[in-house]
Amino acid sequence: MTDNAKKIKSEKKTGSTISRRQFTTGVAAAGAVASVGPWYIKNARAADPLKVGVLLPRSGGQAQIGIDCQRGADAALPILKNLGYPEMKFMLADFETKVDIARTQTAKLIDEGAQIIVGAFDSGATMAAAQVCEQ
Repeated sequence: MTDNAKKIKSEKKTGSTISRRQFTTGVAAAGAVASVGPWYIKNARAADPLKVGVLLPRSGGQAQIGIDCQRGADAALPILKNLGYPEMKFMLADFETKVDIARTQTAKLIDEGAQIIVGAFDSGATMAAAQVCEQ
């Protein structure tokens, strides 16, 4: 058994606090953040961090999923930096699992200078955020 396999097996015995679903959700959030960078790299100036609006439910019925996505996005920052992506600054917004608040929070992120909006995996909130971004 390899060292990694032993580590994983021993961690299972200790009762890890993260489920497979939570891990997958976090990885998906990290992927979403990573996917927006390549097109921006050409135009990025080293002195100015890329302002990324992260729209996730941190309260309400989907709060735990939103918190897990935030953890994934936070974990992605140092990885992306090591891969040569521009420095990023997360601008956090909680849409409370409500479509109207997602719309309001998206507008607020844009007003505060967000250059990219990610998150809002909920279809209703995503559609509301997309409508605001298109205006």
